[in-house]
Amino acid sequence: MEEIIDKTIPAWYELDGDERYLQITVPCSVAEFVKKIIKLPNQLIDLMTKKLSLPKFVPPIYDDWGFGNVVTGEQKDNSVTWKIRYPVGSGKNFITDQTSRTQFFSISASLQILFHALNCNTTRTNSVFPQFLALETSINLESMNDFGVRTVLSPHISRWLSKQPNNSNNQEIASSMKKAYSTMCECHSPLDRFEALVRHPGRIDLTCPGDRCGLNPDDWCEANCSQGYYLLGHNLDTPVQQLTLIAGLVKLYQLTKRDFLNNSS
Repeated sequence: MEEIIDKTIPAWYELDGDERYLQITVPCSVAEFVKKIIKLPNQLIDLMTKKLSLPKFVPPIYDDWGFGNVVTGEQKDNSVTWKIRYPVGSGKNFITDQTSRTQFFSISASLQILFHALNCNTTRTNSVFPQFLALETSINLESMNDFGVRTVLSPHISRWLSKQPNNSNNQEIASSMKKAYSTMCECHSPLDRFEALVRHPGRIDLTCPGDRCGLNPDDWCEANCSQGYYLLGHNLDTPVQQLTLIAGLVKLYQLTKRDFLNNSS
């Protein structure tokens, strides 16, 4: 995961999606690796099930898997696509409604298991795309109000960001977060902030509703656009915030990939 900070590594997974879902596509060889990593019995899965009162975990040897089968899979040609749909409207009742909490906990916990396996990947691919970013998510199982996001951004993303206006709010990324949040909560306050603040050289801060909730670079003192860096989550109290910021990262991934394609043609 860390090596994409200063190296170009062929993509072992790709991100896609919109305000309705998150999509992760991997070569079949990587899917087989993930199946070997995510298997039962598993101490972390057992602990998550107990602490978060989650439904049964189904391993990825089946098309639909995860806690409560929240991950739907499809194999096509030489790749496997996993899709996770955002709960519609459940976010507004997350605090008070157990069904809503279970939906979001199941998604967040399944993503933690999946991204951990992907970041352990040792299978090299022949993808024409580099790994633009790598995600890691987490849940604090003691407090259950800390939903981490840690992201490694590659130099490709740094360079793309450096082409954007300095001190500008990227509307495509901000809009993606706003739409995903609206899907999950069905409404939002006019005072809610959705920002993707681009700062040179090649840095970005993502902000979503909450108490100073967002993703921020960890290396301002060494900022340059010739290498990547980490984005670290701050004050992510709910899985709604976690998924909202992931939607912003997906749009950042899509924009960088589009620029890569345009420059390669």
